[in-house]
This record gives sequence, structure tokens and C-alpha cells, in this order.
Amino acid sequence: MPASALLGAAATFAQNRTEAIHRWYPYVEGFSSGFVSRLLAEHPRARSVLDPFAGSGTTPLVASHAGLSCGYCEVNPVMRLAARAKLEAAPALASRGRAGVLEAFRRAGSLEGEIQERAKAVDLSPLSFTFEKRAFFEEAVLRDLLAAVSWIGGAARGDSALADLLRLALASIVVSCSNMKRAADLRYRRGREVHEVERSVARALSGRLACMRDDLVALAETLAEGGTLGKATLLSEDARELPLEQAGEIDLALTSPPYLNGTNYMRNSKLELLVLGFIRGESELAALHTRALTAGINGVSRRIAEPARFPEVEAVARKLDRCAYDKRIPALVRAYASDMERVLSRTATLLRPGGALLLDIGDSHFCGVNVPTDELLVALARLSGLRHVGATFLRKRSSNGGAPLKQVLLRFKKEKKKRTTEAQRTQSDRGEVSSATPPRPRRLRGANRSTAKAAREFARELPYRELPYSRRNWGHPWHSLCSYQGKLKPGLAHHLVSRFTRPGETVLDPLGGVGTIAFEACLAGRRGISNDVNPVAHACARAKLGRPDAGECFALLGRLERALAGARPRKRRLPRFNGELASYYHPTTLGEILRARAFFLGEGIAQAPRSSSEALVLASLLHVLHGNRPYALSRRSHPLTPFAPSGPFVEKALVPH
Repeated sequence: MPASALLGAAATFAQNRTEAIHRWYPYVEGFSSGFVSRLLAEHPRARSVLDPFAGSGTTPLVASHAGLSCGYCEVNPVMRLAARAKLEAAPALASRGRAGVLEAFRRAGSLEGEIQERAKAVDLSPLSFTFEKRAFFEEAVLRDLLAAVSWIGGAARGDSALADLLRLALASIVVSCSNMKRAADLRYRRGREVHEVERSVARALSGRLACMRDDLVALAETLAEGGTLGKATLLSEDARELPLEQAGEIDLALTSPPYLNGTNYMRNSKLELLVLGFIRGESELAALHTRALTAGINGVSRRIAEPARFPEVEAVARKLDRCAYDKRIPALVRAYASDMERVLSRTATLLRPGGALLLDIGDSHFCGVNVPTDELLVALARLSGLRHVGATFLRKRSSNGGAPLKQVLLRFKKEKKKRTTEAQRTQSDRGEVSSATPPRPRRLRGANRSTAKAAREFARELPYRELPYSRRNWGHPWHSLCSYQGKLKPGLAHHLVSRFTRPGETVLDPLGGVGTIAFEACLAGRRGISNDVNPVAHACARAKLGRPDAGECFALLGRLERALAGARPRKRRLPRFNGELASYYHPTTLGEILRARAFFLGEGIAQAPRSSSEALVLASLLHVLHGNRPYALSRRSHPLTPFAPSGPFVEKALVPH
């Protein structure tokens, strides 16, 4: 069988159903471990791997078991749970040895009795719509599933690794215990499928746990014999926001992005999201869609950013503009391309020169128009310095209407920087033309004709005035961390950094304000340094440019909340800002603000935050102190210069805001 046929056979999840650890969760949209293994074998020198769309964790798991380091992204909470259980919880539990694994799973011995007992006290009201209106579950089955969630909390108390494994085991049986079936999409069971429902949650869960136990015992024995695992790290939930600290260090990127085929990846896992408590109702799926790459028609809404436009994409989208029965279809194509361009750009930045990107993708068909997704991605990748070096046909597919489609593996290489000889460098740097010509003064790097030409082009093009960069909300959400007078537009900072610097270089802004230029530099794989004398600006910039820790932030909020419960500070003369300070706030809110002020002064945070976590909490409070939006603690006033307030006094609690 030719290599392409072997790859095609492995390009679906089917083989993973019998593979140890991979079989723990049925991810029908994924490819197999064999697919990844074959591609890794083609790159024997690769030591670091990236998967921007990890799904249930197949690529990082195979890479880890091959001793490689792997960074990955995944926006779906259920898939992140699956990946974390396989990549972190499984090695942690297996490191306890065979006896430790068996002891951990021994707690599941009385599972059936526990579920029956806990089911009596389950409150079904939050999810009653799943059997009263939507018929996702039978009421008794849902009661047992929620009882199993409660059981996990007790069985794994204090053991986070075991908790993740038990939660994944439960997630893996939710659909089989429901009235739904996951094929290409999640749908109601039909015909004989109705009789395939597993109505015993305890039996299904026990079977899954036995499978996981056996795989972990085998892994424990492998580790005991000297086997080692590479480190797998969640780099970001959103592949469009891949962090760039490892710019130029990744050897191989291997991934399969969501297909542009209308499949709703979030909705396909909504039952698990509901049962495990990631969402409280179907209405919350919309927020998850917004955080994900726009790949399905349900992801097209006013929430998403205005997409960037590309000639190759427009050629297809305009055809759909003329014939699509739903205007969201051409919008979907444009948004998908815009999102993928961001992913490809960041992936290219992370790859070392000469590094490879392997991308599994399929084309699409809408309203009689073929959308050659593979060809569009080749064009988009070229913009980021990725050279297309070939494509391998994997298998035939078909659209819902029967139109022929295909699945291919695209192969890219990151262009290497052109080398110059020592003589060329000397002549370029010193301006020397011959031994008879005296050397000119050495020019500072960057102060050459190419920079001057780029500056003239920049002034002529003004790219930051074009969509999407000209939008008020363009860029990373942290650009809006705190309102600040005279703040530079993020789109302008983005283009200055990308046009005049290269990945790995250092960018200094000596009058940095809230760190807009330095922050954009960091997002683009540069080292950003910002300086400002204003304490407000300093706090905001430090929050953006550091690495705030969620645990530290919430611990600080906890201390702040306890301080707010204390006595109100002694009355003192308050400053005026276009009116008495007391005229800005409800008396109760003002009391909390004064107590918060005393807290931050007493902790030394107001003067100089000691960490980016402290800076983030302080900057967030500064942002909500006053303004003309509902989030502000004050009566309505200008968010920058505090004009005299207007409107009613409203009591607002400081910590929730």
C-alpha cells in the first residue's frame, strides 16, 4: 500500500478506538495516533512540536510518548479536559506505580451504590429543559449522570489528577447514555438507534474506568522500566492568540484546523458541556462560539471582529454573495480565512527557519460553489513566509448534497533567512567599495535607505486606517485594560512593530504610557520594554507585559474583599474633580472605594505593584472607578477626564465590578 494510502487510512479517528489512552474519549472529528506517528517519522530531527488545534490531544500525546516537547491550543473546555487528563493526569497517576494506580481506582468499587444514593438528592431544575423540552435525556438517566458528577467530587477529593480522569470518563459516556447520536453532527437517534441508549450510567462508567485503569497500569510499568515522556504544555486556549515567547524555536507544527464545512464543534459537545457544568444552558454556547475560530455558520454573528480581506478569498466569497441563500455563508468564508491567517502568522513566527508545518484540511461546498479551502490556506500561508512544498491526497469525501470533496495534507516550510558573505556584510555595513576609497562612517543598524524607504511607504499607505485595524475594538482585549488619556491606537502600534522590527528583536518605548507599543511587540514575538513616570500607566503596562497568575489575582481579590468588610477609614478631606468626590458615588460605594484605597496603600501596591498579578488587579480597579458605562462604579462621567457626574446615585459593589 502506498504511503499516501496509509496516511489516508489513518486520517480519521477510527484507529484510536482501540489505542491505549487515545480511546478514552471518542473524538470523531480527529485523526489517529498512527497518522501522527507516521508524520513524526518523516521529521526525525524534530524535538519540539506545535498543535494549534489539539482536539482531544492526539498530536501532543503521541509527541510526548515519543519523548518530544509539544505545545498545544484548544478552545473547547471538554477537549481541554480530555487533553489535560491524557497529558498531565495520566502521567501523574502512573508515576505512583502499579499499586498507586490500582489504589486510586479502588475508590470506584462502590460506584453503583454511590450513584443510586446520591441520585435521590440531585437537583434537576437547572437542566430540566434537557428532558422536558429538548428530550436530550431520559429524566432518570440525567439524574444518574448528575449523581456521578457529585460522586466524583467525593471520590477524588484532594486528588486533582484522579478528578480529571474521572471527569473525562464521565464525559466519554454522556452521549451514549443520551437520546442523541454523534455522527458527523450531534443529532437525535433514529429507528433502531433508539434501542442503543445505555441507560445504566454506573455500568457504562465502570466499563470506561476499567479501560482507563488498565491503560494506566501499562503506562506505570513502562515508566518503571525507565520510559520517559516529553512535556506537553497548553500554550493558549485560542490558536489566534498563540503566545510568541518561543519565536523561532519550534521544529514542527502538525495540526488539523476546523474544516470550513458548517460542522458546529461546540454544539457537538454540548451534552458534555451541560452535564459537567461548563455551561448552564444552550444560550451560553454563543459565547463559546465567539472564542473559537469561525468555522461554522452558527459562529457568524455581530460578536466577531470585522474580517481582513484577501484577494483569493474574495474571489470565492463574491460568488457566494450572489447565490447564497443565507448571507452568513460568504461572511463565514471571509471570517474563517481572516482567523486562519492569524493562526498561520503566529505559527510561522514560532517555527524556526526551515521548520515545517503539516496541515490536514478538506475543501467545502456551499450553494453550488466549491470553496477550495486548501488552496486558500496556501495563499494565506504565503503571506507569513510559509512556502508550500506539496500536498498529499488523503481520502475522498462528499458534501451533504453529494458534491465530491477531498481531504489533503498540506506541507509547508518556513523560509530561511538569506545568508550574506562576510565581504557582503562588510561592504554593506561600512559602505566600502574598494581599497582606494576611504571607509565611510559605520551606519547604525536600521538607519539605512531600506528603513527610510519603508517609512515613506508607511506614511503613504497608512495601513492602520484600513479595516480591521481601524476598528475601535481591534486587537487584544487587554489593550482596553484601563482607559488612559492620549493612548496610541493598537492598530498603529501593530503595524509599526511589524513593519520596522523582526521577531526576536527588542523594542523600547521610553514614553510608553499603558504599554501599547511594547505589548504589541510582545504579541508579535519581540521583546517589549515600556517606561512611564505615571503610576497608573506603570500599573497597566506591567499587567500587560508580565504574566499574571489567576491564582495570585483571585487570592489578592480575596484579601481585598476581607478588607472591605472592615471599618471605614477615618473621615478626611477629599479632593475635588469638577465637583466634590462624594458627588460621584453612592455613599456605600464610596466607603468601599476608600477602604480599597487604604488596602492598596497599606500593601504597597498602589505605590509600586510587586508583580504583574498585583498590577492587573490594581489596573482593573482603576478602570472601573469612573466612566460612562455600566461597569463604572461612579455616576455617569467621562472615562478619562472626570467631568462633573450626572444621573442617579446607584449602589455598586466594588469586587464584582
